[in-house]
Amino acid sequence: MAAERLEDSLRFLKINAYLYRGALEGLSQEKLHRLPSDHSNPMIWVAGHILNSRVNLARYLGAEAHCLWSELFKRSSRLQPASAYPALDELLECWKTTNSALKARFRELTPEELSGPSPSQLSVEVDTLGSGISFLIWHESYHIGQMGYLRKWLGYEGLAG
Repeated sequence: MAAERLEDSLRFLKINAYLYRGALEGLSQEKLHRLPSDHSNPMIWVAGHILNSRVNLARYLGAEAHCLWSELFKRSSRLQPASAYPALDELLECWKTTNSALKARFRELTPEELSGPSPSQLSVEVDTLGSGISFLIWHESYHIGQMGYLRKWLGYEGLAG
């Protein structure tokens, strides 16, 4: 059962990576920073938040990963002027590096580790490493959905269907 859970997690990470890159494809700097409302985040923030979350997933699993802009993209952070945010290529380079570390760590995971205790407290109650991975991937998927919505709002084709 743990091996199936690991395979499912890897599958969802690959799908999310594909959708993440697709959501950002062809967007200009101006579009990345465009606000749907005064109470919403622009695409650049959502993309950075997902990157930050993926870095946190890698670290949760014990992999070496870093996001230079974690304060900009953490939950409840205040929106900053566009000049405070990294360029899209910088985010995508960090995404690529993080994914390499994450893939390497996933290849090492054992069924015993997956069913073992969660190494740290998350924002929801999880009891095992495997359930923590599931939550963190769900969180990423939630925000990928937001990126799909923002992409359509900006006048681009949708991500799926």
